[in-house]
Amino acid sequence: MSAYSIAVSGLSAQSAVLGARAQNIANAGVTGRVDPRPGERKAYAPIDPVTISTEGGVAASFVERDPASVSVYDPDSVDANAEGVVAYPNISLEEEIVGVLTAKNAYIANAKVISVQRDLDKELLDIIA
Repeated sequence: MSAYSIAVSGLSAQSAVLGARAQNIANAGVTGRVDPRPGERKAYAPIDPVTISTEGGVAASFVERDPASVSVYDPDSVDANAEGVVAYPNISLEEEIVGVLTAKNAYIANAKVISVQRDLDKELLDIIA
């Protein structure tokens, strides 16, 4: 397997991780009923990106966070039950931002691998020619 294919699979996986983190951040305020009945809104279920090493490089997969929501007392919410409790997504914006920054740095590192490999290939061709 070449350095190019490994780095490209890393770029793809980190792009998927960034997308998942962005989706969680964008939906952090989507509340729902604590015990929704059919037709009632549920709180957004955040996803956790999981990168997996494969024979072809690195791939990203997603699992629903457990617990998906936390109960918060918010009697003014339209989703509040009789006790004034609402389901909020189990999302920590701090953790999501750290995840974004980590994925960004991994993305940059994979792009640098491609750049270095290109330079090495060019140097090799110069030596051979």
